[in-house]
Amino acid sequence: MLGVIAAVVAAVLVALGLHRFVAGRRMRRSRVRLTMTAPPSVHRFDPAQVRELPAPARRWLERALAPGASLASVALLRMHGTLRLKRGAEPFPMEADQVLVPSLGYIWRARMGRGALHFGGWDRYDGAGELRWWLWGILPVASRSNDEVARSAAGRLAGEALLVPSSMLPGNGAQWEPIDGTTACVRRVVHGEEVEMIVRVSEDGRLERAVIRRWNTDRANGPKGYLPFVVEFEGERTFGSVTVPAVVRAGWGAMDDSADDTRLRLEEVGDVDPFFVAELDSILYV
Repeated sequence: MLGVIAAVVAAVLVALGLHRFVAGRRMRRSRVRLTMTAPPSVHRFDPAQVRELPAPARRWLERALAPGASLASVALLRMHGTLRLKRGAEPFPMEADQVLVPSLGYIWRARMGRGALHFGGWDRYDGAGELRWWLWGILPVASRSNDEVARSAAGRLAGEALLVPSSMLPGNGAQWEPIDGTTACVRRVVHGEEVEMIVRVSEDGRLERAVIRRWNTDRANGPKGYLPFVVEFEGERTFGSVTVPAVVRAGWGAMDDSADDTRLRLEEVGDVDPFFVAELDSILYV
């Protein structure tokens, strides 16, 4: 009897290991495809490229990109921080790396945990959305890949493009509209999904806050559908010729029931309890 149980356990572990291996191979292939198909970085930044933009966008881009900076299409990031898996839960310490190609997609890989609980996995988007997470490296705890995951991931990609400032130039598909002296609206089309984002910039050009109209797939965050996803920024770091925020905090916001959901407005977004906090350790722009 014990031999049968041992054989069953061994078979289950082999099956789980094979599942993890196949998923990992698919992720690695996607990673290679993202970096190999990204547009080449052949141009350099000229302040004249932002002369006609709304004042907040112009101030930010002129601060973020040094004159002559290469207009990178790929960013390789490393970060650490905390991630909370559900509302009210204690956040887990987290370390992550990411391939970010604003015109195509991203792969975000992370390890997190405390005590006996340790999770690892990735979020992936390249037109199709996927998330794969394991407990102790072998027990699958989250596995999703469908159109709703992809729609939400498109909004995430549009927001994360702020960490690759060159991707927010008009020549790269960013459509800017003025709102007031400190905020501007920017729209991007990501794999057919139009994403709207409101960006707030300080008087000296520092990125302060972004509110993204993003598809919500989890009713724990609010009604399924488009909700404001809020990203707050703190500090600055310069990597090469590019200056970006040092700390990123992100969480789902709430809209007043009377708000017009066809246009985000910062004053209509309720308090945000960030579930994701990350300090950027390094970024290589290529």
